[in-house]
Parts: sequence; C-alpha cells; structure tokens
Amino acid sequence: MIKDGDLFRLYTRDGRGAKFDGDVTEVTRYCESRDGIRWTKPSLGLVEIDGSRENNVILHEAPFCHNFAPMLDARPGVAAAERFKALAGTVKSGLVAFVSGDGIRWRKLRPEPVITYKLRDP
Repeated sequence: MIKDGDLFRLYTRDGRGAKFDGDVTEVTRYCESRDGIRWTKPSLGLVEIDGSRENNVILHEAPFCHNFAPMLDARPGVAAAERFKALAGTVKSGLVAFVSGDGIRWRKLRPEPVITYKLRDP
C-alpha cells in the first residue's frame, strides 16, 4: 500500500489458479481508497483478462506479476514520469525495475534485471 497525497493505492497479486511462482495466470491488480478503509476497484480498461478489459488489472506479464513491489519516490527532482518505481520477478528471472508516472500505467525501466540471484557453491 502507498499513501500518495490524499489517496491510498493498493497493489495485489491475483494468482488466478497459478501452479508456480511467476505463472502466466498471475496478474497485478490495483485498488484505491480515500480513507484506507473503504476501497474501490476501478475499471481501468488496460489489460484484457478472460475476454474483457472491465477490470482493475494493471499488469499481466509473466513472471513480473510475482513479487511486484511498488514504491513512491518522493525525492525532489524525480522525473514526473518515474514518480513510482517497482521491482518484480522471481529467483529465475531476477528482479526487473518498472517505473510509472501515475502508479497505474507501468513500463520496464530496462529489459534486463537490476538484481539477479546466484546460488552459492556449498
């Protein structure tokens, strides 16, 4: 959850029957609230799921719906198009950085992961 001015933003992973971490069925959903108690699921029209865009899905790209962890970058001078940042992915994919100006429409900062995981030799 992110407090952005007078708006609370909530990001959730919906597994939709996922069989493993990063499964293609996973989606990231967005909800918002003015008081942190009563939440709405806005129909954003961004991603087609099950034949409809009438949903609150902001991301449907495996494996990046897994561990999608957004934050608000409130530092002075941050570009408006990159106010929000997120890391997402799995151990296999590494963590890929995403950015957004509005916390709803996201794009990859670069295609390669910014953090990778390497197993250590015993």
